Amino acid sequence: MAQSPAVCGIQPCMVVAGSPLQKSGSMGVALEGQATVTCTQAGRDGRRPGGRFHATIVSQINLHSRFRLERAGSIHTRRIVMNQGFTLMELLVASAIGIGILSVVIVNIAHSSALSSRVVSQQQNLEALFHTVDTIKSDLSRCGMRMQEAAAEFAIESFQTQENGFALRYGISSSELTKPAVKGDSHIEISADDFARKRKAVLIYSISQGVFEFNKIDSVAGNQLKMKKPLADNYPENSPVVILKEIQLRHYPRTHQLKRRLDSGYFQPLIENVTDFASTYYPESRSVLYRLEINHREQVRGYIFLNNTVVP
Repeated sequence: MAQSPAVCGIQPCMVVAGSPLQKSGSMGVALEGQATVTCTQAGRDGRRPGGRFHATIVSQINLHSRFRLERAGSIHTRRIVMNQGFTLMELLVASAIGIGILSVVIVNIAHSSALSSRVVSQQQNLEALFHTVDTIKSDLSRCGMRMQEAAAEFAIESFQTQENGFALRYGISSSELTKPAVKGDSHIEISADDFARKRKAVLIYSISQGVFEFNKIDSVAGNQLKMKKPLADNYPENSPVVILKEIQLRHYPRTHQLKRRLDSGYFQPLIENVTDFASTYYPESRSVLYRLEINHREQVRGYIFLNNTVVP
């Protein structure tokens, strides 16, 4: 049988075994119904030395919780008033509070995610801007490389300003003719050069003959190169042949993109959200001033000397 302490003047009572007051599982839940309660000691008034009382269970109760017996008209009749659980209203209020807290948490998470996305986007834009500036500086600093001798003799320009951009070129390797090249011929033979590839631009010149020309490689067979155009002049043996890299930078105002092209390839996006791009070449000082504007706000200006170029 289950024992429970009594209050309001009734000493500890015993719930008679086998009564409708049942214990369910380890939680000790009692069902509503009738039960017989036996007082093991007399009440405080001393008029009743104990006895058996008829009790009515008015609602569910945990047998491990407190309950008390109250007088209900007859000394032999007692009503058990139990400490009840949460009411429906309390549960609704608690649920509303929980939903409110959950909503606040969700809103904060969404705000944090949006803020994090903006931070990541700004970081990516900065990285793209730094990469673009580094690329422009690298290209301009190499402009005219391995072309100084020919540029000084033949007034060759290695940098040109264009609409919405500029173009430049520089040498990536140098070799020499191993046999004379004849005017009108499309084939030349050079010393070994790993950079000699199809569609690469070349500069062939001879200071002794006072001639030079730009051409492109159509095919490569060992050390023999087939030119895209027939040679315009005769070139003696040991005439320099420079393999070139050509670079173009162009701003597309409609798409707000700055694109870059290598040799005969396609223009590839370098950076987006470009609202303005301009460059100015100063031949007397062999320098370039460029300006890059992003989203009408961030502006980057650069002034670079073309140290590998030669003033004719």
